[in-house]
Amino acid sequence: MVAYTLKGNFKFSLGQFNLGMAGNYISSTGGFTYSDITGSVEENYEVSTIELLALLDIILGSQNSITKFFIQLSGGYGFASALHTANFKLYQDPSQNFDIEHDISGNYFAGRVKLGLQFQLQNIILEIASGYRIANAGVLKGDLTQNGIKYTNQPVNDISGNGIEFDLSGVLITAGISIQI
Repeated sequence: MVAYTLKGNFKFSLGQFNLGMAGNYISSTGGFTYSDITGSVEENYEVSTIELLALLDIILGSQNSITKFFIQLSGGYGFASALHTANFKLYQDPSQNFDIEHDISGNYFAGRVKLGLQFQLQNIILEIASGYRIANAGVLKGDLTQNGIKYTNQPVNDISGNGIEFDLSGVLITAGISIQI
C-alpha cells in the first residue's frame, strides 16, 4: 500500500481566534492477489480525495507566551474517487473468467476536530496536534465495465452483494510549520 497527503492552510488572526481555509489531497493505493491450483484473483484499488474546509482556531494562553494551546474546528466539502480493477480466473472453466474496471466517485461532508500545542518563534509557528478526521464518503457509485460490457451508477459490492463504504475517517496526528506574514 502506498499513501500520501498534501495539505495547505491560509489563516487570518483575530485576537485569540484564527479564521481560514484549508485544502488537502489524499491518495492511496492497495490490492491483493491470490492463486492456487483452481484459479487466481487479482484486485487493486486507487483511492483519492480532495477536500476544501473552513477552519476556526481558538488559541488558549497568554498572547505574550511562546507556547500556546489551541483547538481547531473545521468543516467543508470532500470529493472522493476510486478506481477498482479486478481479474478472476478459473483454470478449469475459462467461461467463468471476468475482468472488472470500476470508476466511482462521490461527495461528502468533511470535518476535523484537533487539539494541539504551538510554539511561536518570531514569524515562525511550530505546531503539533492530534484529533479526529470526519470523512465518510459512503457508498461511491460510477461506471462498471465487466468483460467489455458497461453498466452505469454501480457501487463496488462485497461478496454478499452490498455496496462497500469508503470511510476515510480516523485519528489524526499532525505536525506543521507556519510562516506568519
